[in-house]
Amino acid sequence: PQFQEKAISIWESKGFFMDLDPLPGGVEAVKEMAQMENTDVFICTSPIKHYKHCPYEKYAWVEKHLGHEFLEQVILTRDKTLITGDILIDDKPDIQG
Repeated sequence: PQFQEKAISIWESKGFFMDLDPLPGGVEAVKEMAQMENTDVFICTSPIKHYKHCPYEKYAWVEKHLGHEFLEQVILTRDKTLITGDILIDDKPDIQG
């Protein structure tokens, strides 16, 4: 609780999302999955509530690390339960609508 305000100011700051490094092997895994037959891969991501930089930077990150063609695969939503799919790989263990 004592660091909450500082933490929020960090992820709301310009460059936070754009400067995040991909997880080791993550980019390669996404590209490999995208090449699989009968498989559509999407990036489903949620913007933070104070989104001044967030949406642009998330799209820019995808373009930088996965390529321009992958921008068509981005789904930006505050509620991931609205999206239908077979598998969700996420950093949050319990997704709730």
